[in-house]
Amino acid sequence: MTRSKTWMVALPALLFACCLAAPKLWGDGRGQENSVGRPGSALAFGASATASLVPVTSLNVPSGTPAGQPLGPAFVPTGTDPLQSGSASLGRDSMAHIDLNGASPNQTYSAYFCRFGFGPTGCVLLGQAGGISTDSSGNGHATLAFPATAGSEDWSGLVLIARTIGTATTYEYAGAVQLSISPTAQPSFEIQGQISSITSTATTESFVISPLAEVITTDSSTMYQGTVHSFTGLMVGMQVTVKGVVLSDGTLLATDVIGH
Repeated sequence: MTRSKTWMVALPALLFACCLAAPKLWGDGRGQENSVGRPGSALAFGASATASLVPVTSLNVPSGTPAGQPLGPAFVPTGTDPLQSGSASLGRDSMAHIDLNGASPNQTYSAYFCRFGFGPTGCVLLGQAGGISTDSSGNGHATLAFPATAGSEDWSGLVLIARTIGTATTYEYAGAVQLSISPTAQPSFEIQGQISSITSTATTESFVISPLAEVITTDSSTMYQGTVHSFTGLMVGMQVTVKGVVLSDGTLLATDVIGH
């Protein structure tokens, strides 16, 4: 039987196993608005879902499940690596944040995401193979590309952490997540820095914050606090904290500007 056909046979068992394992798999952050950092900047964007990772061997599985196949025959062999704690966060910023604590030391792991109800085509590799590395204490963190798409969509599925032993891929840890992406919800941001330039025209009032060179746009609804009370009170060199939303075209629109 080909691997593709095996996937189709295994999927119902996988979904059933995940449902029964829900008390262990579901994190506290299902669908909530948390902050997820954008790599390379101090911006924080909202909307993420976080799940606790647990060893695959600890999952509750349907009665009669063959030994060593808690996730179904497509996910074998099952590994026995230790894990003190772990988490997986999927964000609308299209990044997955994986944390492992007390896993096997000095190892590399790969992360996969399988969407419920989509069959084999719903399983994707997050980032690159071996994208998570642990140190001598078995601790590791990685930020991996997550192929979330724009529009109204629910991403419900299973995050699997695996590693390669010899020529075999062993499935070590799992966690279920549910992420709702709304087309009307705007990602939020918060950034701190020094104003490096200010632009004021008949139609636009904006300024640039260094060292990230982020252009911040303001409008009539922008609120000013702290040592600044209006756009005209902004000065080059001023330290500010800016909170706002990211518009559909990528523009950073300030809702609050706090002068320090």
